[in-house]
Amino acid sequence: MAGLKEAFKNAAAAAFAAAGDVKEEVTLRVKASANPAYNPTTDSVTDTYTDYDVNAIPSGYDSREVNNQTILDTDEKVKILVDDISNVTPKRNDQVVRDSVTWEVIHVHKDPADAVWTLQIRKP
Repeated sequence: MAGLKEAFKNAAAAAFAAAGDVKEEVTLRVKASANPAYNPTTDSVTDTYTDYDVNAIPSGYDSREVNNQTILDTDEKVKILVDDISNVTPKRNDQVVRDSVTWEVIHVHKDPADAVWTLQIRKP
């Protein structure tokens, strides 16, 4: 089974390499799991993030996928190679920055071969 997973990972990496101008560089902003920063001057708490610049393949949702409850017609998805962020697990409420626009991660899925993350993102 390990050989098959490796074959899928290699195929995904080849697809990303061949994607050309379809892929774009985005910033995955992973929220720190604990210790948000407290600012005593403003009496506010700010979440802290670690940024990862990665290549992604963006796409919209097909109209058949949109149900206006869990998937809105304005939602998008981005695919990121697992190996590009090998020590990071994206999660709900992380962020993706595309073209200076910050999107919230709504749902995260990793394919069975552990090759590609698919992130459902939404503008806040």
